[in-house]
Amino acid sequence: HNATGRCVGLQDATAADRLFEQPTVLLANASGSLVNVASSGGHLVTVSLVEGTAGAEGAALQAFLTGTRKVAVVDGVARFTDLGISKEAQGLRFQFTVDEECCVEAGNTLGGQTVISSAIAVYDKPVALEVLVQPPDAA
Repeated sequence: HNATGRCVGLQDATAADRLFEQPTVLLANASGSLVNVASSGGHLVTVSLVEGTAGAEGAALQAFLTGTRKVAVVDGVARFTDLGISKEAQGLRFQFTVDEECCVEAGNTLGGQTVISSAIAVYDKPVALEVLVQPPDAA
């Protein structure tokens, strides 16, 4: 297979909550059609964090990511359903990789295919809401 990956469906989020829009990774061929890989072939996509201004890197940065980090590819699509970020951070990007192990065993070349998402911001939950300027009395 000659495939490329594309990630869709990411928006800014609130720390400690699931992402409002969960990422979907599409495996497409050179003409843009989804690569139809059999779900029984064991193709899996793994997600990790690759950058951001969270003041962390490596394993500490990966600890910010919550939820199921590995999902099956079905009909060319890997759908994540419960990812979240546990701490406030700006400019976070997700890296999605087709696992090598599944593809070597299945005898094809999709393993190692990688795509990086656009950046998102994760904000702490608000703890207070205050009206700074009262509206004029309508009476």
